[in-house]
Amino acid sequence: MRICVVGAGLAGALLAWRLRLADRTAEVELAGPPEPADATAASGGIVRGFEPDAALRAEATASLAELYGSRLLRGWAAYRETGSVYIQAGPPPLPSDLAAICAALPGSASLADAPGFPDRPPAVVERRAGFVAPGALRREIVADLLRIGGRRTTAPVTGLTEEPDGALTLRHGTSRTTAGAAAGTASGTMAATTFDLVVLAAGPWTPGLLTLLGLPCDGLRTKRVQYTVHAAENPPSRVFVDETTSLYGRPHAKGLLLGVPSDRHDVDPDDRWPEPALAHAASALARVTFPGLRLGPAVRTVVAADCYHPDPGLRLRPVSGASPRLSTFTGGSGGAAKTALAASRTAAEELLRLRTPA
Repeated sequence: MRICVVGAGLAGALLAWRLRLADRTAEVELAGPPEPADATAASGGIVRGFEPDAALRAEATASLAELYGSRLLRGWAAYRETGSVYIQAGPPPLPSDLAAICAALPGSASLADAPGFPDRPPAVVERRAGFVAPGALRREIVADLLRIGGRRTTAPVTGLTEEPDGALTLRHGTSRTTAGAAAGTASGTMAATTFDLVVLAAGPWTPGLLTLLGLPCDGLRTKRVQYTVHAAENPPSRVFVDETTSLYGRPHAKGLLLGVPSDRHDVDPDDRWPEPALAHAASALARVTFPGLRLGPAVRTVVAADCYHPDPGLRLRPVSGASPRLSTFTGGSGGAAKTALAASRTAAEELLRLRTPA
């Protein structure tokens, strides 16, 4: 079976890696820029088990359990355990909502007064939680994909054709292709390559790629993501989300990472121009929320985009009007770093269950 995953962010890299690990006979190719300035590179990397949505909570919990159980993955991801506080705006979660987290990570999650957040409702407090470096994890996953015989190309996709036998041919621009250790490296122009399955996992570039290919976006949209790193004294020690104010953040080597959600959809994923109002709102909320915090000047502001879907979650989705051999793997809606390990495993299993016609 020949499979191409288009998009070299964390989601696409993990999916290609899972496919090759699960079936060493599969010819797996990962296509995308060598080190894209994407949501993976920009991500704050917060990982925890709790999510308000039950399905996303199950994936976040499974991902965190796999990360926590693997010294190799923790090292690749530069995992730092800080603990987590999640404050819901509505009624607090039920104890049953935390049962699966505690089953996977015994004693990790509880409902308690939010430490460091005065006058807030009971929060989900997790001990086994923190943050990772998604860009570092992506880099190690791609390197291991090549070690186990996968292929990597930086070819931009320019077109797609369904062949009479149902296979899909991708047209490419000029590229550099790297094969597994036994096959070496070659560079040049790759005009077209035919695959049994193609997955578009290009994150915020997926809607534009679908449009380029003459296909509908099926609800996939881009949305602005922005946060600012501040110098800080006495910052909160845990990663946190406070839905009552919309403020989120985590400890950072240079102080404190702070952000609030943007409401800008359909943004150009290559637009890196910061919105000062978002940075101001986050810093103002932090000063009110944490009376003991001494927030210093901004060290840097990170701007990116992510791919959102009305039914959020990183999963395989068919493309309307297209071959059943084509799917998308995106729509993490700002939270894919927490769910990517489990979601990529599920997607790989689903793809490998597909069978091409005799």
